[in-house]
Order: sequence, then C-alpha cells, then structure tokens
Amino acid sequence: MSEENKGKILVIDDDKGLLRLVGMTLKAHGFQVQTADSGQKGLELFQQEPVDLVILDVMMPGLDGRTVCQRIRERSTIPILFLTARGQVQDRVEGLMMGADDYVVKPFNIQELMARIESLLRRTRMITKEPPKVLRFGGGKLVINRETFQVFANGEEVHLTPTEYQLLLYLAERAGRVYSVKAIYNAVWSYDSEADPKTVRWYIWRLRQKVEADASNPAFILTEPGVGYRFTTL
Repeated sequence: MSEENKGKILVIDDDKGLLRLVGMTLKAHGFQVQTADSGQKGLELFQQEPVDLVILDVMMPGLDGRTVCQRIRERSTIPILFLTARGQVQDRVEGLMMGADDYVVKPFNIQELMARIESLLRRTRMITKEPPKVLRFGGGKLVINRETFQVFANGEEVHLTPTEYQLLLYLAERAGRVYSVKAIYNAVWSYDSEADPKTVRWYIWRLRQKVEADASNPAFILTEPGVGYRFTTL
C-alpha cells in the first residue's frame, strides 16, 4: 500500500462539522475516507464496500454506535474506534465488551486520534506480516494458524477481532512466562499511554469466553494473582 493510499476509513458521526474535520485530516494523511452522518447510512456504506477501519460515534439518534458496532461485528473483525463523550471507565469498558478495539473521548486532540488510528492499523497489519506457523496447545484443543490467521478451540473455529488475535498471539508466543497487565497493555496496544488494567482484563475475559472450554476454570490463559497472566506451556 503506497504512502498516498494508506487505507480506507469509514467515519460515522451525526456531527457534520466533526465529519468534515476528521475527513480532511485523514485525507491529508493519505487515507481514503467515507463519511456517514447516521448509523443507518454508515451500515449501508459498510455493507457496500470494504474498509480498513471504522471510526464510530457512540451517541447518535436512531441507530446508535453500540448497535452499529454489534452489526459490524456480526460479519467482520476490522478495527473499530469509538468516539464517545462519556469518559467514565465503565462506559469505556462497555464499549470494549461490545467489540470496539479502542476509544477516544470527545473533545479530543486530532493528533491523538491519528495516533490511535495508526496504532490500530499497524497492529492489524502486523498480523498479516507474521511468518507462517501453527501453534498448538492442550494436545490440539487450541490451535493458532498464523498462516491463515485462524484460531480453533476444541475443534471449532473461533472468530477474533484483530486486537483479540494480537493479544492471544502475544501470550501464546511467550507461553510459560508471566506478564504484568501493564507489560501486556504496552506491547499489544503499542502506543504510549498509561495502562488501564480494566482494558487488559476485559480482553482477557473476552478471549477466555472464546477459546476456553470452561472460561471460569481456564486451561490456557492463566491468572497469576498479584502479578499478571501466564499462557500455558501444555
């Protein structure tokens, strides 16, 4: 992908002034941009043409951002960045649980937004640049195919978002070693920010729901109390 065309981004927000600002900034940085001023229009554009990333306002009349995120997640694992006017921890956690990969609180600094976008896209493209390799754990109960980017748990394919995949791969490649919440956050989220333990813990929870036979008694992603997390070597 050339520097003049760094990817296509869909921006969905009912604030038309913000749409213009973000759209102009993205184009100036070499991105193709599609914009929609409602959740319904955004979903229609998403269904018509593939994009590399979605920027999504949470609070919109009609079809809100949470619903749009859920609809997108039913068919795609592309990165989703939430724009939200609500900066409370619980609001951010709920967004991550619904399938968002990151969030920026309004009003935001446009440079921070661009840094988050670049980070999400870099993280996604790192997945596609990994050398072919298959990782197997638990006698084949968990299989990570790095060539096809597929994950199989207990004989069934599970679908992960780019962030979930990168987190799983990060831990699996370092099986047997214990990593703190902050170390995991800094490595997987890959931008300079204070670690938010709830972000990592919620992603661990989500991964366990998808790859563990019994999420309440995990066999692969283990908690080391007071220290962090360790991936099994079995």
